Amino acid sequence: MLVFDEFCNEVFDKYSINLKESEALSSKMLLHIEFMNRRVIGGYELKNPIVDDVKTKFPFAFEISMMIVPILFKYKRVYVTEDEISYLTVYVAQFLENENVKLKTIVVTSQRHSVKQLLTQWLETYFKNQIAIVDIINKEALKKMNLTSIDLVITLDSFLILKDVEVFSMDKLPEIKDIERLNSMIHMIRMNKRVSKILDCYIQKEHVKVYPDTKELPELLQEMSQKLHESGFISDTKGFYEDVLLREKNYPTNLGSQMMVPHALFTFAIKTGIEVALLKKPFEHHGNQVQLVFLLALEKKRNDEMNLLFQFFNQIVSHKKYMHELLQSEDSDAFIKNLYSFKLLE
Repeated sequence: MLVFDEFCNEVFDKYSINLKESEALSSKMLLHIEFMNRRVIGGYELKNPIVDDVKTKFPFAFEISMMIVPILFKYKRVYVTEDEISYLTVYVAQFLENENVKLKTIVVTSQRHSVKQLLTQWLETYFKNQIAIVDIINKEALKKMNLTSIDLVITLDSFLILKDVEVFSMDKLPEIKDIERLNSMIHMIRMNKRVSKILDCYIQKEHVKVYPDTKELPELLQEMSQKLHESGFISDTKGFYEDVLLREKNYPTNLGSQMMVPHALFTFAIKTGIEVALLKKPFEHHGNQVQLVFLLALEKKRNDEMNLLFQFFNQIVSHKKYMHELLQSEDSDAFIKNLYSFKLLE
C-alpha cells in the first residue's frame, strides 16, 4: 500500500493523472504491485514475451509505470525488470483509455484556420491524456455558451476573463514555457476537483452548526462528540471526548489564530467523519480566539484524502479575506457555499 500510494501521488504530481479515480482498477493495480513486490523479494520475476510490443503500443503508459522503479528500489534495494513493468503498463494503459477523466476544454480563438490547426496539434501532442477538447469557437460564440460542465478555457486572447471557469491565455502560438504553465493550471484544477470531492464526502450541512453565543471548549467538544456518535462515526462518546480533551491540553491543534482541528490521539472511529462548529463569539484557547472548529473522527489507516484536507485547512487560515468570509456565514447553507468557493493554490 505504501509503494502504491507513493506511486499514485508521484504520477498525480507529474502528470495530473489520478490513478485512484477508478476504485476497481486501482484495486487490481494494488494487487499486482503486491505480488510483484513479493517476486522482487524472492528473486523471481515474470517474463513477458511481448514486452517490446507493449512498450511500442503504450509508450506513455510505460513511461508512467517506470515511475515505480525508484520507489521499489528505495524500499527493497532492488531494481524491477522491464518485463514486470510491462505487465503494470497494461493496467495503466487500460486506465488511460477507459477510466481517466479528462478536463472538458473549450478552445477560444478568432485566428485563421492554420493557427487553429497548429494550436490543436500542440494540445494533442502534449496534453491528450489530460484534456478533452469539446469545441473550438470564437469569443462571441463563447458568450452564448453554457459553461457549467466546462473545466478549462484555452485562448489566444489575453483579455478573456471568466468568473466560474479557469482561463489559460497565450498572447501568440504556444512556446515551450507554456507547457509548464498549462501543466501547472491543469494540476491546480485537478487538485481543486479532488478537494471538492473530499468536501462532498466528509462535510455536509447537517454536520455544520452555527452558534450565536459563546461556548466553552469542553462543552462544545462534548456536544460535537455526541453528534459523531449519533451519526455512527465513533463507538464511544465519553472515551473519544476525553481523549480529544487530553490531546488539546498537551498538543493543541490550532491552525492560525481562529481555527482548530481537534482529533483523538487514539482512534475511536468506526468510520471517518467530521463535525463543524462556527461560533459567532470566539472562545480563548492557548492564547487564540477560536471561532471555527473541525472535529475529526479518523479511522486508523493511511488516508491520502485527510492529508489533502489538512493542506486545504492550512491554506484557508493563511487567506485572510476568505477566512473572514467563512466566519461571516450566517447558517450552514452559507458556510458550505463559502467553503466551496475557496480554490486550493499550488
